[in-house]
Amino acid sequence: VGLVAGKLAEEHYKPAIVLSTGPEVSRASCRSIPEFDITAALQQCADLFVRHGGHSQAAGFVIDNENLDELRTRLVEIAARKLAGLELQPSIKIDVSMPLSQIEARLVKFLQLLEPVGQGNPRPVFLSERLTPVGARTMGADEAHLRLSLQDGGVIWNAVAFRMGHRMGELRGAIDAVYHIKTDYWQGRERQELELIDFAPSR
Repeated sequence: VGLVAGKLAEEHYKPAIVLSTGPEVSRASCRSIPEFDITAALQQCADLFVRHGGHSQAAGFVIDNENLDELRTRLVEIAARKLAGLELQPSIKIDVSMPLSQIEARLVKFLQLLEPVGQGNPRPVFLSERLTPVGARTMGADEAHLRLSLQDGGVIWNAVAFRMGHRMGELRGAIDAVYHIKTDYWQGRERQELELIDFAPSR
């Protein structure tokens, strides 16, 4: 249920709660957006839960089924009040803008020192502009993902874009790409590639 809630929050850019309902008790996972503290909202309904917990963007709870209708009513009211007047648009916080030629071994080693990454220690996000896509293809059983190479002058980096296979047609010209630098291990050897978060045509 956590994966489904996360996907719904990502696709609709709204807080999402998904429940696994049993005969008497339901268990739920919640995923939210930066504009809405889901744990604070749950705390306002604490009297309805068997137990609950989490942080501002991800939480969970156990609840008696008889309290579900009341919970839904309260949470909708809280969300309507907290999000009133806000134009909800997803955004990406970029840490560094730089050409691909500046990605070197020293930077990769430094990024590895920052691990493990997670909720309190997010992965650094990079932006590189005016990249030329070369050798792009879809991959996966349902062609849901992209595998491509991005050229920046004399430098070429391999990249992967998960759940962006439907955007293959957008790779006709130069793009600006937002990405993580990802380290993989293949047949005992370390290699780096870009994991795209998003891309757009270069202006």
